[in-house]
Amino acid sequence: FKNHFTNLGLSGKNLIQKENILENDLYQLGGFNSLRGFNQNSILTSSYNLFSAAYRYIPNDQIFFEIFGDFALIKTRENIVKSLHSIGAGLQFLTKFGFFQLDYAIGYQENKGYDIANGKIHLGIKSLF
Repeated sequence: FKNHFTNLGLSGKNLIQKENILENDLYQLGGFNSLRGFNQNSILTSSYNLFSAAYRYIPNDQIFFEIFGDFALIKTRENIVKSLHSIGAGLQFLTKFGFFQLDYAIGYQENKGYDIANGKIHLGIKSLF
């Protein structure tokens, strides 16, 4: 099992001001760095908790494959708590520019379910200087 790993993450934020919050003051979730399976920064919220879990298979130091899930509890501007989650798979490999990451995720929203046709492809490059 030396090439098998789990990666867990937990984060959250809360605006203390409860009234007259401007849209540009809200937190933005969705996309490659927060809630995969949703459009980048498409979810505006005054409060959120985000949990991510991934199983990774790392055959060598230049590539890994992963299966992941992201789960978020958010509070809307109307103080309604909603749950959002996504599942997906991805890979990351070394290039001359840094690590290239490719993820495919399907987001789930209450009353909408999973829709493979609305899955999102997330691309990213991580480079160290």
